[in-house]
Amino acid sequence: MFITNSNWTSVPPVIPIVGMGATINFHSDSKAATLIQISHKGNRIVLRQDKATRTDHNGVSESQTYNYEPDPDGAIYIATLRSDGRYRLVGSSKTGKAITLGVRREYYDYSF
Repeated sequence: MFITNSNWTSVPPVIPIVGMGATINFHSDSKAATLIQISHKGNRIVLRQDKATRTDHNGVSESQTYNYEPDPDGAIYIATLRSDGRYRLVGSSKTGKAITLGVRREYYDYSF
């Protein structure tokens, strides 16, 4: 079952498509990426980190906005589909480093 935190209702999973935006969640930080490859069975995806340019003037702040563009030299990440229905980075625990498909989001948590 897939759950949204906002209303606790079931929602269908996002179907990965090459070229779609994604967010790699590193605890409180997030990196914007693009899905560049999907395995034949769909249980493994490859992401490339996008270039995120900060557009706000808020300095050290939780309020951050970015412009995103593809980065041919961006870091490559591999994620696998886990039993909870989420893609997670290879090498992470079953509850760590989840991938959010369909949304690009960069965020740096200055509190750490």
